[in-house]
Amino acid sequence: MVEDVTVLPGATLTLNAGVIVQVKGAYTLETQGTLQANGTAASPIQFISGQATPAAGNWTGLYFTGTGSGTLTQVQVREGAGLRQASWGEALGRMSQTLTRLREAKQLDRVAVILSTHLTNEDLYAAKRLFRELGIQNVTVQGPPRPGPSDNFLLKADRSPNTRGAQALGLSFESAALLERATRKELSVLWVFGLDLIDVYGTKLSSAAASNLELLIFQGSNTSASCQLAHVILPSAVYAEKDGTFTNCQGRIQRIHQVFPPLGEAKLDWQILAELAQRLGVAWNCSGAQAIFEELAAGEPAFQGLTYEAIGDHGAPLKC
Repeated sequence: MVEDVTVLPGATLTLNAGVIVQVKGAYTLETQGTLQANGTAASPIQFISGQATPAAGNWTGLYFTGTGSGTLTQVQVREGAGLRQASWGEALGRMSQTLTRLREAKQLDRVAVILSTHLTNEDLYAAKRLFRELGIQNVTVQGPPRPGPSDNFLLKADRSPNTRGAQALGLSFESAALLERATRKELSVLWVFGLDLIDVYGTKLSSAAASNLELLIFQGSNTSASCQLAHVILPSAVYAEKDGTFTNCQGRIQRIHQVFPPLGEAKLDWQILAELAQRLGVAWNCSGAQAIFEELAAGEPAFQGLTYEAIGDHGAPLKC
């Protein structure tokens, strides 16, 4: 998420990994100032969008984020008992080889996908389209594992931004069953988007499931305990690095705009899907979030006829 805040003189601002802040108002920070990321020197502030890191001076208008060990910026693959840095080509090549072999053996029922309600409508549609084209039917969504408090007015128990969008796209919410299938050795591949399996399902079930998988893929912007179970880790963009739309709890579609490009080697979620589609021979001319939304609006009844122009700055309601 992006937080647009005013930093008061003398204040201490602590950032978690992936949180983006823009400074407003006149604010000066000397090198010995009180800006922290994750509260430790090992988790530095990262200036972005080509900005030079100022040793001192006026920070007005600058964007920065806490990076540290929690932000995924590099592709990783498993080698033996550990993970090592890899290229996108190596990671996507490993994935496409496994999926091609299972497709040729008519065993795509052994492939499962868990999407996230933190993905945009465009990302969710891109995933739905790709997996449908491939013939992968075990595609589901995991919402927030532990809903927060609600005041039945402004504060909603579901803090994720796109549960309603996933529902409007007709995606199911039956992810727990997939973990159970993996423990019974009924799955070979599990592709997880942004979800910490251990946080949701516990260490015992998650570890048992992972140990029986040929390929566990994690795609997300922040590391988690279950990343250590993965065979492939794909770094993806955070909200502030994306163009697209979310659908709020009232069924209103709202635009988000890219503030700066993804950090490090991270890529947009739909871009990762499109690159894998190309490797697997799936014909899909995908040129950006707007093009995906146009295709989505042409084929999904709840979004029928909508455009970015119609959504504008104020949003637009779902059609059904």
